[in-house]
Amino acid sequence: MLNTPVVYVVCKAFLPSGPINFIVGGTNGVPAVTTTFFYSDVFTCIACGLWSGLLIGFITEYYTSHSYRPVRDVAESCRTGAATNIIYGLALGMQSTIVPVLALAITVCISFKLASQCVGLVTLPVAIPAIM
Repeated sequence: MLNTPVVYVVCKAFLPSGPINFIVGGTNGVPAVTTTFFYSDVFTCIACGLWSGLLIGFITEYYTSHSYRPVRDVAESCRTGAATNIIYGLALGMQSTIVPVLALAITVCISFKLASQCVGLVTLPVAIPAIM
């Protein structure tokens, strides 16, 4: 969360203020494709990665900490038997993956769609490490 303004300053300071042209292809008979993006596109990709990583961390904390209800419910289901515990734990494990998968999917879609055609090839490698 605190990294967002720092990333903005770094993007503004080290990336050109004008359009950034990215050329793909042009070899072995493949026509060259030129696309243009700005430092704000790179910043948006990194910020989406940072915020989705934060969301994934909070969701992980919620589903794995004894301070919250899901872990206590699993412990309570152990009292009725092993089968109930297995079924409840499996269901809870499936439920816990919904928000992280959606966060990753939204980050990838935003990063890929920020500009035309092949910018996703540039912005995805920028956004994904920010999640980590």
